[in-house]
Amino acid sequence: MCSLAYNRTGDLAHSEDLAQETFLAAWRQLGQLREPDRLRSWLCGIARNLIHNSRRRLAREPAHASEALDGLEPIVAPDPLPSEQAITREREAILWRALQRVPETYREPLILYYREQRSVERVAAELDLSEDAVRQRLSRGRRLLHEQVIAFVEGTLERTAPGESFTLAVVGTLPLLPRPARRPPPLARQFAKGGAAALVSKAAGAAVA
Repeated sequence: MCSLAYNRTGDLAHSEDLAQETFLAAWRQLGQLREPDRLRSWLCGIARNLIHNSRRRLAREPAHASEALDGLEPIVAPDPLPSEQAITREREAILWRALQRVPETYREPLILYYREQRSVERVAAELDLSEDAVRQRLSRGRRLLHEQVIAFVEGTLERTAPGESFTLAVVGTLPLLPRPARRPPPLARQFAKGGAAALVSKAAGAAVA
């Protein structure tokens, strides 16, 4: 139930809330279950209805406080530090940014597979598909996810490259610095005069001054 909700919301905490609501609603509606053997699919139907209603109430796509490829690590401490919470939110945001660009047809089996002990059989039963169909969707989903991760990394690296503002800042700072000696002695000559230790000491003194 948590995986189905996460697939549609992209929010781990909210997906768990929706899963809890699913079981509470199922308990209240238990008398309506006509085929006990189809309990799982019945629960999935309730979950999908709750997810749909929740998304309609929010009237917007899932959003994250920060931008989310490593698997999330469980928080062991009952009250994690704010810095630890921030790291978790960052990982969650990166995770969802990679997943949300994969079509739901392939994303849903991927999420279920890795959260259901990597069992193709369980995913097939969950989605009412054949095991061969699940394997095909998993294979396609992994390829799409790989492409999205590569595109995300490449795009992020390109956007973080120093731009014109960096160049202008450097050029604007240069006139404020003292002019270098007209003919600075070669590095080798400085080593010859005082040795490496003397050169390091001289540099340290200049930095302090």
